[in-house]
Amino acid sequence: MAAMESKTRHGAQVVEQFTRQDKGYAEMTEKYGSGHDPLDLIDVGPEDIVLDVACGTGRLTLPLAARARHVTGFDITPAMVDIARQAQAKAGVANIDWQMGNVHALPFADRAFSLVTCGLAVHHFTEPATVLAEMRRVCRPGGRVAVMDLRPPPEKAEALDRFERLHDP
Repeated sequence: MAAMESKTRHGAQVVEQFTRQDKGYAEMTEKYGSGHDPLDLIDVGPEDIVLDVACGTGRLTLPLAARARHVTGFDITPAMVDIARQAQAKAGVANIDWQMGNVHALPFADRAFSLVTCGLAVHHFTEPATVLAEMRRVCRPGGRVAVMDLRPPPEKAEALDRFERLHDP
């Protein structure tokens, strides 16, 4: 029971922090990006049914939708998904659905997706192994799970973690 309360408390903190940061985060990721197209690293095609876990403002979700049959963006923060929906409407993209919830228990059937992605969010998860197991559970046999995240050099990891906790406790 204590573990569930901890996840619920952490989820509330995530929603609070990202609601405060929604517009700034969207501007930052649009302006600075990753320096390359993440789809160059992900094999996605016109038959794929995709789940984008912790989709945030849809920075990865929308480009996935340009190549896939259908994409579901999944996040816990309504303010971030609102920005993603606005970007979807502006781009005129029809093959995206948005769902809200906690990544530790994905509300999807086993083997529902041919591709499951997560871009720049794993470092926010309290139990990354649980989330990765959930991503694997909802991915079809022969499907792909693609995760992109931050990984600083070991000698800089502690300093980066201190910095991240200062601006986002």
